[in-house]
Amino acid sequence: MKEQKLEAFKRCMSLYCSWFESERGFKARIDASDGKGLKETVAYLFSLTPDTDSVVNMFEYILRHWSELSDFYQKGVRLRQINSNLVNIIDSFKNGQTTNKSGISADYLQRVVRDMSDSERGN
Repeated sequence: MKEQKLEAFKRCMSLYCSWFESERGFKARIDASDGKGLKETVAYLFSLTPDTDSVVNMFEYILRHWSELSDFYQKGVRLRQINSNLVNIIDSFKNGQTTNKSGISADYLQRVVRDMSDSERGN
């Protein structure tokens, strides 16, 4: 398991560095607390799935869909911040609490559409 975690760590770090530079336009600054944050993130993801590829895929999913998170989470781009908010980030994706590109939550949009439909029907 130790080798799997190390492999996942290296792959996730590579994904993160590429993502960060692509999104922010400069290289990420990684210190010991960020390394520890990613190590803990990988360990937590392994608690959800024992497969290295699945762990890496989950981490990649989070990064690819970063713009769908609330502004609060989007501002925490350091690995230690991602780790600190990981349960909430996963919960946002799992339970549909992410936002679209306009920053409006999907739940709110669904409510507005439903209310508009009801008012058109005279309800």
